[in-house]
Amino acid sequence: MRHWTLLALTVATLWFAVAPAQQPALAKDGLKRFERFLGSARSAGAERRVAIHVWLIPNDRKVEDLERPFRGLTVVEVRGGSVYTAGGKRRLAGEFWTVPAGGKVALETREDSAAVQTTVVGE
Repeated sequence: MRHWTLLALTVATLWFAVAPAQQPALAKDGLKRFERFLGSARSAGAERRVAIHVWLIPNDRKVEDLERPFRGLTVVEVRGGSVYTAGGKRRLAGEFWTVPAGGKVALETREDSAAVQTTVVGE
């Protein structure tokens, strides 16, 4: 429950800190990445690092594991388009899920490109 509280508070507080006019950085495999390292947040007496990335994934692309800047709980949100996760489950814009620290964020686009946001809360 603490992770959800920390995550909700962090995202709500820092949501507008991401500059909307950022230029995308080209990540490996030609994916475009907008990134913003938000520093650290204090929770339950411990500091936590937080990073937000927005990935632009073209159609017909399979991503084995999205790059993350450090190990931690990852919240993945489909911001636009649709993706398929491991196991073939289709995720649409507005859907989100969590990936535990050390887990893979494997995605596939088919007929639709997608914008996916990852929020990593460090251990």
